[in-house]
Amino acid sequence: MATYLKLANNKLFPEENGGIPQSSLVAAGRAILQGLILLGIRFGFEDIFSTRYILSEDFENHFFPTRILYMLCWYLTTMMMYTLAWNFAEAACTITGLSYSGTDEKDQPMWDGCKQVNLITFYTCGTIADTLSSFNNATHLFVKRYVFKRLAFLGNRTLSFYLSVVFVTVWHGLRFGYVWLFLLCEIPALIQEDQMIRVLKNLTGIYSPSSLSPGKRIPLRCLQAIYANVALTYGYSGFAILDVQEFWKVVKSMYAYFHIILFTWWLVYLTMIPGKLKKLPTEKKD
Repeated sequence: MATYLKLANNKLFPEENGGIPQSSLVAAGRAILQGLILLGIRFGFEDIFSTRYILSEDFENHFFPTRILYMLCWYLTTMMMYTLAWNFAEAACTITGLSYSGTDEKDQPMWDGCKQVNLITFYTCGTIADTLSSFNNATHLFVKRYVFKRLAFLGNRTLSFYLSVVFVTVWHGLRFGYVWLFLLCEIPALIQEDQMIRVLKNLTGIYSPSSLSPGKRIPLRCLQAIYANVALTYGYSGFAILDVQEFWKVVKSMYAYFHIILFTWWLVYLTMIPGKLKKLPTEKKD
């Protein structure tokens, strides 16, 4: 709101610029081009990877790994509805000057004030946490400022985080699909991912993947990316298919595979691993 008021009162840009810098057109054009590419891919594959087919009996007759692969492609193409919309919205805000966020070290205008998704990070990152933080940036920032930080009186960052996720769930709507995605899939997945990384660091003694050779780092990152996307596909099914009966049909066709993975992991982790783990150096987080 403060940025909008500055723009409306002609106080957002330095006076010597004499208005909206011309580089806004370049930044907006880039966002529009990205949106058009996503639009073409989305509608090109709309009939190939469709929700209608996932709910059909023919889909259930496929080999289980084939169903998972199809669901993964469906998730990635369906999510393009959001990423392309965010790119077009970013372009509109940039043209008007609303996305102006100051200048960089070279004194060049920056136009990421209304950026909602980092496409490269979203489609290439290797962890669930990184994937979730790469899109819907405005909502994440709002929740961080006005929910998470205002729960500081609890004295527990983890509890504040979980309550913030509850807020996001209710904010989306009182539908079971939202509860499924945010509370029953994302939170358990983030907990498990953190535990798996901790175990991996203990077993290998490597605290940063960047210290690995390319021959080891690339396969590890590919495995991480596959696991993260398969997990998010499972959770996203509830978000995209809000009808409870149709949604449960999809979960049954997937044999609730991710929750089976979660429960199996926690059974092993809680009974065998904690006492054998070394204390890791803590990382400071915002």
